Amino acid sequence: ILRWSPLTQYNKLWSPLRTLNIYNNFKYTDEDSEETGTLVKSKTILLPDLVLSIYKLEEGLGISNTIQDSNLRLSFAMTDTKASGISKTMDIKKGLDLRFMLLNYFDNALVASTRNYDQKDLISSKTIEKIKTNSASYQIGFKPNLFRFTPRIEYFSTETAGVNGVVTDREKDIIPSLNIRADFNLKKGLIPINETISITITTGVTIRTIKLINRFFQKFVKLSLMVLFVIFLN
Repeated sequence: ILRWSPLTQYNKLWSPLRTLNIYNNFKYTDEDSEETGTLVKSKTILLPDLVLSIYKLEEGLGISNTIQDSNLRLSFAMTDTKASGISKTMDIKKGLDLRFMLLNYFDNALVASTRNYDQKDLISSKTIEKIKTNSASYQIGFKPNLFRFTPRIEYFSTETAGVNGVVTDREKDIIPSLNIRADFNLKKGLIPINETISITITTGVTIRTIKLINRFFQKFVKLSLMVLFVIFLN
């Protein structure tokens, strides 16, 4: 694992750039396996497995009165797998993670990622399978009183293709939800043991769309509610 902070000493640079951190990982795997009496040699290389992080963007943008404690992370990973001249798989993942405080009161988090998976038959030079996945979520948390409220919205989509890139199915989920949490101590005298109680209520809606090409189309809505009580003995 490599960690590098290349711009720390450059005081004249745009201030957030001085917080830049670079992380990179490398992994190599050589594996022998037997399938139906045939020896298969597989080699997997994970390179790059890269993460860039940068802090305090608000200082460089001149919006410190509105935004505080910002943290941006960008990731990129590529995995290449080859199996004895039979098949080749490429798996590419990209990600973004942005977190910040708004007006020193609202806690924000934006997360997004994409994945492209491609498997090819090296003998016929044809695509065996392709999978494209996208996901994103945004949440904002605030605590006006005893209760902390965190509304959240999530999005997921997947597209799968078979031989020669022909799309076989598509799926999409949209999930709005609300999390409510409260922590409080019971007053002395109610029970003989002093306790802290945590209550978490999560309610959400899942809107799912499934389309299998040339077969059927389905869309449904699912409601969910979860209540969690946790008691800590002091």
